[in-house]
Amino acid sequence: MAERVQERERALVVDVLTRIADGRIRLPRAERNHEAMTREKALRILGATPQRLRDLVHDLSPAQLGRQPADGEWTISEIVNHLLLGERDVILPRLRRMREEDAPSFPSSLDDRTGFAAAPIADEAGWDVERFRLVRHETLAFLRALEEADWHRRGTTPTRGTLTIEAYVEYLAAHDVEHLAHLQQLRARVTGEGSHAASS
Repeated sequence: MAERVQERERALVVDVLTRIADGRIRLPRAERNHEAMTREKALRILGATPQRLRDLVHDLSPAQLGRQPADGEWTISEIVNHLLLGERDVILPRLRRMREEDAPSFPSSLDDRTGFAAAPIADEAGWDVERFRLVRHETLAFLRALEEADWHRRGTTPTRGTLTIEAYVEYLAAHDVEHLAHLQQLRARVTGEGSHAASS
């Protein structure tokens, strides 16, 4: 049974990669905030994201959470699952290694289900939001305990090259902003309501 699940997940990843390569999947890009990202701004964004995420999805039905807005587009539950898996299984472990090791290099996350959502169960989106809140709490506790020199420790990723912990955190904050904007758009589409405020 476990092998069949793993095979299905791997097949889903291959399918997503294929559709990205031939242009059938496009992940919407949020409008960029041209104000420079700073460490302080990044930490504020990271701290605010769990509540903003909950505000966007807490009152949606399983049908709304699992509704695919268009062919090849992620559902709301898939985006929530992606945020959880990406931080819990990829980003936070990498940040910890960057602090403890001398310039580690990381394998691609595309070989497992963390880089792309893998057909999560829409009924579990609320649990994913809560699990995300807990792992984000871990991430922030880790970051707030860093010494100044730690922020400049480096690691090499397969897609972004060599970067510091500080640069990785700024990327993570921008990633939050992008997906929250996408979720706001999707919420409006699946509910038929006007734009739902994602920021305070």
